[in-house]
Amino acid sequence: MPLDHTFLEANRHHYDLLIRAQYVKHLDYATREGLLKAAQEFSPGYNANLWCGDCVADMLRRVYEWYDEWKIKSPQ
Repeated sequence: MPLDHTFLEANRHHYDLLIRAQYVKHLDYATREGLLKAAQEFSPGYNANLWCGDCVADMLRRVYEWYDEWKIKSPQ
């Protein structure tokens, strides 16, 4: 799976904030697009409205849950 690990690790703080404080801030459109691309690597056909705050938060949560699961299962 050709994931951009650097991108996902660099943006993990958004996920951490969502989990700890239940909100997301300073998530620019380019980052949202990168998260959507990552989500589509895990689940082809996945789509999200990048202008919908709740949709973006759900996508962010899903991406990092999938990514963390993949890291556990993936031999490195």
